Amino acid sequence: MKARAVFDLRDDHRLPVLLAVSGLAASTYHYWRVRFQAHGPAAPDRRVDAIRAVLIQRRKRHYGWRRVRAELQVSGMFLSGKTVNRLMRQHDLQSPIRAKRFNSYRGDDAAAHPAAPNIVARNFDRDQPNRLWLTDVTEFALDGPDPRRVYLSAIKDTFNGEIIAWTTSTSPTVGFVTDMMKEAIGRNVLPADLILHSDQGFQYRHRKFVNLLAQAGVTQSMSRKGTCLDNSPMESFFGHMKDDMFRFESFTDPDSLIAEIDDYIGFYNHRRSQQRLDYLSPVAYRIRETAYLRNGGQMLYGLAG
Repeated sequence: MKARAVFDLRDDHRLPVLLAVSGLAASTYHYWRVRFQAHGPAAPDRRVDAIRAVLIQRRKRHYGWRRVRAELQVSGMFLSGKTVNRLMRQHDLQSPIRAKRFNSYRGDDAAAHPAAPNIVARNFDRDQPNRLWLTDVTEFALDGPDPRRVYLSAIKDTFNGEIIAWTTSTSPTVGFVTDMMKEAIGRNVLPADLILHSDQGFQYRHRKFVNLLAQAGVTQSMSRKGTCLDNSPMESFFGHMKDDMFRFESFTDPDSLIAEIDDYIGFYNHRRSQQRLDYLSPVAYRIRETAYLRNGGQMLYGLAG
């Protein structure tokens, strides 16, 4: 009946518009509105079912309301952002609070190189790949009696947010960060103006890491001490990752957690849409925007795994 349809759509469209389109008198609608509210909804809310379906299809990765709304539109369900946000709050589907970040700073070590200047100065926008890389280390705690933690070191290209290299370990050593850097250097043809930005963690000031960057011609930049906003896009990635992974699951051993981290980064690069990328994944956006950039016949950007 018309009154039921108008009642169900009242959150997504202005009431005068619904009444005009349906040809329903306002008095008739309000007569039935009182009865609908008294008896509750006639059937389960299919909008909530559709939101849950989006989350399940994305392998339990937890989207915020903006990405959920975009996915619903692709499937033909057009809801306002306000409605999607409200439904997700009411049914406990909203994003949880971010986890505490890992701090790798260990004070001023006389054997370490001095901190590099902050030449990025929070200007993260780049219009080509391999112009600005961000890197950091984060930690994951296990559930249960195992006291060990899993550490992830990753490099993010600010052009499209793609994670181009990463390593995992149960100890945040210089070696596992250096191995990640070698992988990133080895799979990309690097331009002369590439910048790697990090915090002032001991791994990034170690002579092995500094020498590796110098040999590759990579300019080093570091955040100011205790200022996480100087590397905010990298922090944002880690925050989203932990939200997505730990919202629905827990891990009791390092091997299963490491496998899930590898799986998640593949998902993030190839399937997780981003609003700033026109709701494309980082890889899809790179392919659309750049395809293959060439310099003397050489590909400038390798495909991330």
